[in-house]
Amino acid sequence: MLMLLFSYVLPLSLVAAIPFSHHTPSGCSNAPSSDPLQTLVHFADGTWAENLYIRADGSIIVSLYEGGPGQNVLVTPQAEGPATVQVLHRFPNEKIGALGIVELEPDVFYFATVERGRLATDSPPGTGQVWSFNLNDFSGTELPVRLVSNLTDSILPNGMTTTQGQSPKKLLVADSQRGVIWRVDPDTGAFDIASNDTLLHNLTSTLVGLGVNGVHTKDDFLYFTNTQENLFGRMPISDSGLQVGPAELLNNLTFTGVDDFTVLPGPGNAAVMASDPDNGTFFESQSCTKRLATTNGTTANKIAWSQMKPNGVVPVYLTSEGGFMDEQPGPITVGGTLSVFEMDLSPLISSWSHKPSSWKGWPGHVGDWQEWSGREPFVM
Repeated sequence: MLMLLFSYVLPLSLVAAIPFSHHTPSGCSNAPSSDPLQTLVHFADGTWAENLYIRADGSIIVSLYEGGPGQNVLVTPQAEGPATVQVLHRFPNEKIGALGIVELEPDVFYFATVERGRLATDSPPGTGQVWSFNLNDFSGTELPVRLVSNLTDSILPNGMTTTQGQSPKKLLVADSQRGVIWRVDPDTGAFDIASNDTLLHNLTSTLVGLGVNGVHTKDDFLYFTNTQENLFGRMPISDSGLQVGPAELLNNLTFTGVDDFTVLPGPGNAAVMASDPDNGTFFESQSCTKRLATTNGTTANKIAWSQMKPNGVVPVYLTSEGGFMDEQPGPITVGGTLSVFEMDLSPLISSWSHKPSSWKGWPGHVGDWQEWSGREPFVM
């Protein structure tokens, strides 16, 4: 999620014009390659697109942390022309920002919010909340939301995921300022600390001061990023989401300000990661760091596994916060975006000794993926 309040960003015209390089860094022979980035939605100036979730039908829910028409919007790519954007919900308090979002059951979503302070990451303690909505209730106008939990002990709830083994599942919410993982019961709203591991903490206090940021589960592990310490790690968790063993440092990252990420299936601990200050999306493994895409203040990414092609090419959607550009006579703000690029996973897949049976996208479903090259983005 959240990163720098005053990040320098590239003009959108320059981002679109950046030539894609197929140069493979040393140690990255099995790394995926990518095609140029295409912008689907360019939100209004001052809008911060924070996170996203890809629905089964290919539409995308985007959470907005600041600015924009509401806290959550539904983006539907079209076979021809710009994507459509529908507002799902808008809180009366414009200081409320939406962050992580997860799907607990088909079309039932949970998302975290917090009240923004004077600075983007300076939230008043105790204002964090978890909400839910059911898209089956959406009629095209504002969607009702249900308050699940007041996280009264939180400071900055951020990335979200769910437990995998237990039914009913629990929500796991990263608190970037407290450096803990909250476990939330989606039915009762009860919450407690699932982990307070040192690897989640911000040990180098700064103005931004973000510790744990993105969180995702895979097998029996919770994977996480730490923004200030610039690391990628994991910890074993129980079916109910509690930490049950020591956390493991997987990588000290070479790019700065890691944000949210997508952990890849298969053996190993490879992931696709967002970096806000480095304006990029990166492939990260134990032997390789490779830039896949460049855009303004990248905050999160999701892979559309259901749209994977038989040749191993899959679309990757990403959000950005926009930010400030240096212009004369003074800096100007630019809005966040929802963008997409194609990633070729075939080099990575070919190195696997087995294919994960739990990966629903294998061996590849030809979905409704459309080529976006040359299309004009939807502008809000």
